[in-house]
Amino acid sequence: MLKTYLDSHSGDYLSYLEPLVLHILGKYNPIPVTDEAIQGHMENEFGLFIPRPGIQIVLKRIAKKGILKREYGVYNIEKAVPDQHIDERREEAFNRINAVTKSFIEYSMQQFNVTMQYDEAQKSIITFLSEFSIECLRAYIRKTAIPDVSESSGREKFMVSKFIKHSQSRNRNIYESFIVIVKCQMLANALICPDIEGIDKSFARVNFYMDTPLILHLLNLEGDISHRAIIELIRIITSLGGKFRIFEHTFQEVYAVIGGIAHNLDNLNARGKIINEMRKQNKQFTDLMLLREDLDDYLRKYGITKEDTPAYTPRHFTFQIDEAILEAAIDEELSYYNPAAKHYDIESIRSIYILRLGKAPVRIEDANAVLLTENSALARSAFEYGKKYESTREVSSVVTDFSIANIAWLKAPLRAPSLPEAEVMAICYAALEPGDSLWGAFLDAADKLQATGEITSRQHQILRCSSLSREELMNLTMGQIKELSQETVMEIAQRVEREIGAEKDKEIEQKILELKMKQNELIAERVIQDQLRNEKLSTDATYESLAQRIHEFTAAIGKIVGIIAASFLSLFFIPAALLTSNLIRIRIIQNQYLKFGIALIIYYFLTFGLLNLIFGISIRTIYKYIGDKVTEFLYIRILIHKKSRP
Repeated sequence: MLKTYLDSHSGDYLSYLEPLVLHILGKYNPIPVTDEAIQGHMENEFGLFIPRPGIQIVLKRIAKKGILKREYGVYNIEKAVPDQHIDERREEAFNRINAVTKSFIEYSMQQFNVTMQYDEAQKSIITFLSEFSIECLRAYIRKTAIPDVSESSGREKFMVSKFIKHSQSRNRNIYESFIVIVKCQMLANALICPDIEGIDKSFARVNFYMDTPLILHLLNLEGDISHRAIIELIRIITSLGGKFRIFEHTFQEVYAVIGGIAHNLDNLNARGKIINEMRKQNKQFTDLMLLREDLDDYLRKYGITKEDTPAYTPRHFTFQIDEAILEAAIDEELSYYNPAAKHYDIESIRSIYILRLGKAPVRIEDANAVLLTENSALARSAFEYGKKYESTREVSSVVTDFSIANIAWLKAPLRAPSLPEAEVMAICYAALEPGDSLWGAFLDAADKLQATGEITSRQHQILRCSSLSREELMNLTMGQIKELSQETVMEIAQRVEREIGAEKDKEIEQKILELKMKQNELIAERVIQDQLRNEKLSTDATYESLAQRIHEFTAAIGKIVGIIAASFLSLFFIPAALLTSNLIRIRIIQNQYLKFGIALIIYYFLTFGLLNLIFGISIRTIYKYIGDKVTEFLYIRILIHKKSRP
């Protein structure tokens, strides 16, 4: 129901609450209309305990539309309440949920051979959705937006995550329905917050200090999904005015982690998600060392500023925390594989308290400093410590990236419509990775099997280094360490070896196919070249024949024109011949025409004789020159004309 309004309205997120209140007014017709009465009906009708300040804001908006009228401090319905079609939307919502649940039941049977009842399947999905709770809102919540469930077990999270990943690529309708449910879960989380007006505020006064794991996500050291999710989060928070920072000690920790990863890439005994991811990406020692040296520039590219870690000074002594108590609170929630990581976390939390200068913000938008982490256990321990020993009951010193992503999306859902999807897939991929304890137990079992000779050295190396072994480990154990046995490890070794063999076979087949395709391409290219060559030869022969005919034709015309032109030169001698024939008296020749002809011939041969003697020009030369020029001119013009026509 909320998703419908998200898609069709561009107002603030309080507008999502308005149709629900209108439905209550139309269905129950409370007299008078009070926030307390609406609150009770909302809880009974929708299972949402909406804080009264939020209801008061919505009642004011409805009154401005003329539906309600305020008199003597209470509201009364003034005119007919428009039908919100809630029942139809509720049915559509149930259909979506049913479709997702039934699809999950079918997938569990096909993929895991696990038979699930409808209620059990729905509980697993709800448990997965509990990952989208917001720690900084939990202090306000009286009743959650979804049924209370126990913490997600590895098995449940693994099965739902596998189902979602499968749906993303194989069943887009189910996947989109699931994302709708997630968005509505995020909206429902907001509706139960008493400070419902605070969502309109930006993050302009907030500095988010990122911890080491988030920086590693940003550097794409733990996979593309996590990388895209953190970039999307940075984009939307920056658009809301928030600023990202990194403490100097965190920078040094990241620097050291990258160096450690680089030096252990070739160490078969090295374990960890980043090591596996770097091997999967075929990263080399030099790639990581270059990344480490460019770390400053990389962070600046995303607007992350490095700041000095606050020092222990008399000025800040009042704002120091009891690190021993904080460490004890952290130890209750989580254990560290690397003790130095706990020291860095305590240093970061201490720095946040110093930057807050003793202030106790009631909204995260008013907290000038917050440590951003992906570690929900660290966020919980810091929150519990703040409630008991420091004045941070409302806004913890540490919040998770999912919490901030949720709040940021509620503030501007249209700016980041893909954010819930990025969150879901980040959780899915994290759930599909074996935890440190499971992976450590798996490697120990593999070492024992190699020592006893039950698996070969090659199989042992494959189990430690291949990403397929991690995937098969999760498929067979569903993330449960109690499901791990020597038989499981041996089966994984056999599966991975078969898979690698199948992949090699596929590679060989692909190479053979590529060679055949290349061979066919070469044959086809040769055939085409032969065709073109034959066509060219045929065209050339036709062209040569045509050119020969044109040349013969133009040569004949040129010859005629040359003769005519040479003959016309005789006209220049006619006046002289006439004058000479009249002046010279020859007794033997009395005929005037004969005398003219003789004079013309004499002048003709005398002139060309001298020209030939002095310049080498003869009548034949003139005739040939004119004929050749005419032939050349006509030949070119006719040939060009023929070429321009098909």
